[in-house]
Amino acid sequence: MTDGAERPEGQPGTAGVQGTVKSRAVELDLLDIRCRAQAANKGYMTLVVSPMQTLALLDRLAAAEAERDDHMMLYDAAIATIKRLRERGNALAATLRLIMARMRGPGESYSSSFERTAQEFYEATGLMAPGKHQPPEMGDNNQERQANWDEWVANRNREIWDDTSSAIAGWDALNKEQP
Repeated sequence: MTDGAERPEGQPGTAGVQGTVKSRAVELDLLDIRCRAQAANKGYMTLVVSPMQTLALLDRLAAAEAERDDHMMLYDAAIATIKRLRERGNALAATLRLIMARMRGPGESYSSSFERTAQEFYEATGLMAPGKHQPPEMGDNNQERQANWDEWVANRNREIWDDTSSAIAGWDALNKEQP
């Protein structure tokens, strides 16, 4: 109703509409009339929009909100994927760090590599590595030290193997999820 003309009887917004009828068009028409009345009472200039224009705007708004919701769902899915990638990447990087820590580094001699490994063994077990001189107060049971060394090395290698297998399996599973 942009020109201010009255509608014929029975049209939305007129006296012919029953009070129990609650359609979107009627409600918008009544809202349009109320807005005009308020503006007239306050002396404001108003932009008058017909109910059909209002319905079209509401439909566009609903479509925009649905599109926004779709984008938010895609955004949330992307964030979840990034988190999974980061977790799997961190697990893989941690495993690679373990492997590198147990390898002989560039420029590191075999002796210094053994010394580093022997120090790790000592910190983990309190025993000197086989082939290292052990103080008399620690006893001199070479067979026990060798058995502990063998078990410690086997456990360390199993830990690397398990961590590597787990990281690779996680990465493979994540790659299968991707479209």
